[in-house]
Amino acid sequence: MNIDEIINTLKTTFCEPLDDGEQRKIVFWFDKDQEFVDYIDEITIENVKVHKLTEGNSFYTKYLLEEEDPASHYLIYTTQNMGAEDNWLLDTLLYSKSFYADKISLIMNELKIDSSLRSFVKKYEKFFGNKDRLRKFKALDITTFSEETIELAIMGVLCNLKSLDFEDVVKVILMDNLDDSENKYLDLMGKFFDIQVFWKYVSERYGFEQSNPTLKGLFLHLTVSALSYVIEERHLSLIKNYIATRNKSNAFVFIDHWMHHKTDYLVFDQLAEMAEKEIKLADIVNQLPVEEFKTADTFPYFDKAIIMYIANSLDARLEDYEEYIKLINLRRAKHYYEKYQYIYEALYYTVKMFEFYKKHSFGIPKAQALDMFRAYVNDYHQMDT
Repeated sequence: MNIDEIINTLKTTFCEPLDDGEQRKIVFWFDKDQEFVDYIDEITIENVKVHKLTEGNSFYTKYLLEEEDPASHYLIYTTQNMGAEDNWLLDTLLYSKSFYADKISLIMNELKIDSSLRSFVKKYEKFFGNKDRLRKFKALDITTFSEETIELAIMGVLCNLKSLDFEDVVKVILMDNLDDSENKYLDLMGKFFDIQVFWKYVSERYGFEQSNPTLKGLFLHLTVSALSYVIEERHLSLIKNYIATRNKSNAFVFIDHWMHHKTDYLVFDQLAEMAEKEIKLADIVNQLPVEEFKTADTFPYFDKAIIMYIANSLDARLEDYEEYIKLINLRRAKHYYEKYQYIYEALYYTVKMFEFYKKHSFGIPKAQALDMFRAYVNDYHQMDT
């Protein structure tokens, strides 16, 4: 970094509006390696006084700033360590700004990240070393920085997102590939972030706690945890290890948002079909009465099971026709109905025919039969639209 870049950065800092309660700007320039000792006398910034802080003038500097000249803007240059307990200027540092003439400092100045987060930003120096990533980070337009907002922003940028929503980070990663070694976003996390930090966020948000976490395991955890909201956990004993013991509602919300996204649901449906085979859902559902899972729709197998239940009941001449119609109507509002729509429609009119036959097995007047036929045709058109 050359001296012109430093001067421009300092000018920008002094031109910023005063913060609430600020009467002037005081900037401490720390040059521990004494790289710019020979340049400090050449620096001039309009309306800013430059003062060199040495080992022997800290008391005078405090007097200068607080008594002799309490109104002027100051650039305080020092090569000293300001962390000593007997430092006269410790309280002044609390309401001033710090400046370091290195790459991380320039980045922090550009992003307006407080100097107190310097060591944290340096931890991710490799991420910030790319202009395109830096541009995307800045475009998030974060106004208040903390360790969490910085980490969420980095994960968001690596996942090509324009928000700090961790839910979107997880969804983008899962949609790419459930094989950890083939997932491009997880690879980027390893190169420019910290995969363990990602898994820490997953654990805190969704209660996913594994010694060796995997994306496939995470997807199963989220879907089964969501399923446990509509099916009693006592029926899910064979897959209870996938159910979150805390923050289960976050898993339910996550899956619900994904399932109902206008385009992303297509990927979810494919993964859900894989997951239901992995957990052997059919073996669980086939042991349950239909009442226990009639509202469940996390996995497509529930619709298959309900269709088979109605078809087998009709084949066995069980005449609970009203129940079958209620079931079909209930499933119309569920996620996978569109996938099985034509089968449900066929079942619906088959049930209606069985119901019709039972009610009029002794024959009906011709006029009444015509009216009923018209009613069924009207029902069909309404269902079709």
